[in-house]
Amino acid sequence: MSEHRPLLSLKKTFFHNFFPSKAEEEACRVNNTPHVVTRELVEIRDVYPAPRIYLQNPWQIKKKITHDAIVVGMLMIAFFEMFEYILRYWTLDMAKSLENGFSVWVDMWDVTEGNVPKKYEGGRVWIRKLYNDDFSTWCNELFNDRKLGDGDEIGIYWDPRSASLVFKLLSQKDPFLKLDSSETKEWEAMSTWLQKKMEEISETTTTCFRREDPLGWIFKVERVSATNVNLGKLQRELLNQFHHSQKINQYDVLMGMKQVTTVTAFRDEFENVSASKKQASDGLLSGVFLNGLKEEICTLCNFLNV
Repeated sequence: MSEHRPLLSLKKTFFHNFFPSKAEEEACRVNNTPHVVTRELVEIRDVYPAPRIYLQNPWQIKKKITHDAIVVGMLMIAFFEMFEYILRYWTLDMAKSLENGFSVWVDMWDVTEGNVPKKYEGGRVWIRKLYNDDFSTWCNELFNDRKLGDGDEIGIYWDPRSASLVFKLLSQKDPFLKLDSSETKEWEAMSTWLQKKMEEISETTTTCFRREDPLGWIFKVERVSATNVNLGKLQRELLNQFHHSQKINQYDVLMGMKQVTTVTAFRDEFENVSASKKQASDGLLSGVFLNGLKEEICTLCNFLNV
């Protein structure tokens, strides 16, 4: 990779559909509903060169490691950083998969040791979009191997030549800090506890929803369990509970949703099926969706204490 010849690239951005088509206008008129602005991920030619990657200091994204990041083995990447430094080098199809809620596996090189780089591949590192449009990079094995601590500074960048993330531990807050026994065993204890709580989920419901976006609650449940071997079990349980809710069991077509693995896909399919079956407005669909979540998801979140 040359410092003197910047790599030109297309840029990913969102195209917002503010103006409805004739068919959409007619549908809104018939249903007496407002036009909903939609967005689509597209590629455009960037008027500026791609951000230059300096070989002496290529770390375009720098992060301070937090305790929460250590527990779940996840690095947060802001929306701007993801689009500016990573997604611009991906194919549009690959970026759309990420935008649509799928987890995307990537290779990552740990070059902290310099002459002895270590590669993580084969599904050991993956990126996922969060409900708030930021992104998460899951790399629990790297966290354990590198023994990252609270306050350590790390740097990452996307190498377009090798099509992989490159990671380096830039500084340690206290490389000689010893964790106490409870902290060193925290992950094992949490995994065991999570499995036990999943088996104890009852039919009890709660009226308190803590005034937060319910999609955020689903994400928190998945975030706590994303590196747990029982993730699939948790997701199936979540969907099964939601499917059997007395609030929405009239939508028998949702039987096929048991195989859905992402929150975004589940909500999209729920709204599509509901709209085709009931021809209801977006407002009504959202109301039904939220009522079901309040009863089915909040109990699970309380058990998980997230």
